[in-house]
Amino acid sequence: MKNISILGGGTAGWLTALYIRQLFPESNLTVIKSTEVGILGAGEGSISLLPLMLKSLKIDENELLKEVKGTFKLGISFENWSGDGSKYIHGFGPYTSSLSHNQVTTKNPISIGLPSNGYQFYISNLINNNGDWSKLEPSTALCFKNKSPYYKNKNGTLEQSLNYSYHFDAHLMSQYLEKIGISRGIRIVDSNVRDFLSDENGNIKTTLFDDNTKLDCDFIFDCSGFHRMIIGKHYKTEWVSYEKYLKVNKAIPFFLEQDKDEITPYTHAIAMKHGWMWKIPLQHRFGCGYVFDDKYTTPEEAKKEVEEMLNQKITVPRVLDFKAGRFEKVWINNCISIGLSAGFTEPIEATSIWLQLIQLMSLDRNSIENRNESHIKEYNDKVSFVNDETLSFLYYHYINKRDDTEFWSNYLNTTEIPESLKSRLESWKHRTMNDDDKNFRYGFDAFTTQSWLTVAHGNGTLNLDILSKECETMNLNNKIDKFNKNLENNITQIIQLSIGHKEYLEKYI
Repeated sequence: MKNISILGGGTAGWLTALYIRQLFPESNLTVIKSTEVGILGAGEGSISLLPLMLKSLKIDENELLKEVKGTFKLGISFENWSGDGSKYIHGFGPYTSSLSHNQVTTKNPISIGLPSNGYQFYISNLINNNGDWSKLEPSTALCFKNKSPYYKNKNGTLEQSLNYSYHFDAHLMSQYLEKIGISRGIRIVDSNVRDFLSDENGNIKTTLFDDNTKLDCDFIFDCSGFHRMIIGKHYKTEWVSYEKYLKVNKAIPFFLEQDKDEITPYTHAIAMKHGWMWKIPLQHRFGCGYVFDDKYTTPEEAKKEVEEMLNQKITVPRVLDFKAGRFEKVWINNCISIGLSAGFTEPIEATSIWLQLIQLMSLDRNSIENRNESHIKEYNDKVSFVNDETLSFLYYHYINKRDDTEFWSNYLNTTEIPESLKSRLESWKHRTMNDDDKNFRYGFDAFTTQSWLTVAHGNGTLNLDILSKECETMNLNNKIDKFNKNLENNITQIIQLSIGHKEYLEKYI
């Protein structure tokens, strides 16, 4: 593979370029970007797979945080999704064994006599007993104490307590990754694309630019974001719409000043009248946006609603339009579409970069070089599956008790329930969600049982009568009582040893 092109100079394009550089160290890699067109730059958070990917790309964490004005993300705080002002943390879970619910040992009474390792049963019991998540659920405890995911052990060295991801300035992230890419021999062409030339088999061989120059390639990645220049416009691939499931279709982004005293280590997802608002803490500001359904409000009305809630004026530089869905195929001939160019659901769980990383990690050198048709089909099927599973989980957030506006009260009546969620909901009429609900197709489980339980509990839609009977049948109180006391003690100790989020950002990067 002599020449490989990556179309797009945003986060997706540069992560793809750096990943492919490791697979093809001898190839000529070129990132095609357009300063004139720019990047979307709206996504400023991800999930815990991102730090693992960056580590595999040999990118220093502290340097990254400094360069992109980044912060740690331990989870998402869902606020007012029940309509009563309450909030809950959907966290990434514990990293250190002392905080983990699922250590299968004889000393862990949860695991004894239960059909799995105990993790789901611990959360079930916590919900059933109306337990205090800020004391008994590690992610919630450390988030609400504004802690970093690192603590000092008895020897004074840093240890990781929780799984985490990052918040980052999207423009600074692309600039930083570009700098690393250049240092690793990746070339840049900064020009507007006019067209693509294909051979008799449909493989793209040449990219033509407005200035009449051209670039030949053996393989090309479409990371052109919502422009979808190759998979969408060139190949005219079939689009699978999610609009009958997910109603939000517009967003107004804006910035707020950062708090002076604390920097929260989590994303805020605040339910609004006609959708929800993200609030992402960076070192120098909050990146925010109101995602809404334009059938119920306008960008001007949405702006006014935000200003009334915040009691301050905001500046909205643009309105983002999007349609939820995915392409039927993201790999065609010698082109793979990665990131937003492959599809988009909505921002609620920051799954966009995650889906992109799943795509990249499903590729190896052999599959790209040989382009076996059966492997291409399997890859396309896997990407479709992961997107559809993500759709089901995101839709589940909108099954809640809010009915104060038409958007919320009409949501279930004006949408269809995704098929994979429909079967789950039917099962949950007579039992609580458990590990039997997992779909391990392609050896992949999109969201854990704990994630589903957390959202169900946070939105107030879990059937507590069924839960109570199940907990009683399994005698969970007696099994977990001792474990609860040990875990609470461990959480208390780690909170005392943990480095504050803002303190870490000021002292360690």
